[in-house]
Amino acid sequence: MSLKMELDKFKTMMNVRKRMTYFLRFQRMAGSENQVTIDEEAWKLVLPDQWNLTSKHEKAIRESLETFVHDINKIENKRARKYFIIHYCYMRKKTVSECLEIAGTKSTNYHRYKQIAVLNFARIHQNGELEAYK
Repeated sequence: MSLKMELDKFKTMMNVRKRMTYFLRFQRMAGSENQVTIDEEAWKLVLPDQWNLTSKHEKAIRESLETFVHDINKIENKRARKYFIIHYCYMRKKTVSECLEIAGTKSTNYHRYKQIAVLNFARIHQNGELEAYK
């Protein structure tokens, strides 16, 4: 008999939401000249060419941002990745209407693809540690 655990989408999405607050925190700690940028053509995150960190936590900041960038860029569906980046990765939090305007889509599409991306990110990031099961 095999026990298949069911993914708790709500808890998983809450875990991703909480984790993404760390991405923005690390961005602020890195300072403007070291921030990850957004390639709005490919909808991928881009690490700085050179790190110029002066914080005593330099290594942790750099490694954390590198992990976030790697894992976010691995979200397979480009549209889902785009909506994830729009929602979670801009330094200034956007309203839902601003997100929809940037995405160029309707609310139902936006939320559906963002959910796909969030669940995909939860599976990828830190070997799935953000996934929660019922």
